[in-house]
Amino acid sequence: MAMSASAYSDYLAASILFAVESGQSVRKACEQAGIAKSTFLGWMDARPMLLVAYNLATKGRNDRRRAEIEALSKEIERLEASIPKERKPGEPRFIFRCRRRCARKDALPKIAALKMRRDVLKWELGRMTAHAR
Repeated sequence: MAMSASAYSDYLAASILFAVESGQSVRKACEQAGIAKSTFLGWMDARPMLLVAYNLATKGRNDRRRAEIEALSKEIERLEASIPKERKPGEPRFIFRCRRRCARKDALPKIAALKMRRDVLKWELGRMTAHAR
């Protein structure tokens, strides 16, 4: 889609900021709004309050991602703690091994999926903060 210079619009700027705060990149938000990223960046250069609003939107997005990363880490720790590490006093070894194997069978796929989601969020957060403008 060919993008041309667009006249500034509060509605268009707000829709881009909303999309950014919701987790989209500036490039993707501008593309969906039908303007070039450079046009939006020009608007921010010309309007200090738009730049402030953009900074607040990115801070909100990043804070939400950090909170989600923290919640995922806590859930991973909880699942890892559910796997028995040692035998109960008087427990036969084969019972412990069966109990441990069952716990691992239930927990490990969940842990792997949570770790993958957490890593994706970390990657996105690093990428979006490095390429903020």
